[in-house]
Amino acid sequence: MAFNVADFNATLSKHGVAVNNLFLARFSLPSSLSSGSGNRDNMNLRDIPFFCRSAQLPDLEVNVTDIKTQGHGISQKRATAMENNIVPVVFMVDSNFAIKKLFHQWNQSIINHGNGGGTMEVNPDGRKLYEYNYHDDYTSTLEVVVYSYNQEEITYNYKFNNAFPVSVSGVQVAWENGAEVMTITVNFASHESILSSTC
Repeated sequence: MAFNVADFNATLSKHGVAVNNLFLARFSLPSSLSSGSGNRDNMNLRDIPFFCRSAQLPDLEVNVTDIKTQGHGISQKRATAMENNIVPVVFMVDSNFAIKKLFHQWNQSIINHGNGGGTMEVNPDGRKLYEYNYHDDYTSTLEVVVYSYNQEEITYNYKFNNAFPVSVSGVQVAWENGAEVMTITVNFASHESILSSTC
């Protein structure tokens, strides 16, 4: 069948196309930051999604291994596991640096890397230098909701359970960068991802 431009345009008009700038990224605080002295000087969580500049929706990657069903001959690939990939999220930094403080505190709640107080320094929660926190205390839920261009009620939801930041990027500051917005990239790891659509 020959390619027909009219059919092509009609099909796109019928179904529409998705765009990549209609999204919302949000997360809840882990217990180590949501109570006590851990959550200090942070902005309201409802405001943080507006500072999210971009998010990388993860690949769906299945780990495979080569199997020779008869013990010899041509190998066939078999699925062995599902890989949970890192989710990079880029945040613009507010003028009070509250977003930077939040993720630095979250990082500190995972492992006490110290604040210059020496090897005997103890965190407010009682952990010594380089002492790890409990997994359930520093993990949270991250959600990335992608909206349809045609209908607001249609969404595709990415939910990452037991998520936590494995790295918070550094920031290069320079005199010639006067017009640039300061950003940080936070890479989240997750033990479980749930994909769902609503309409």
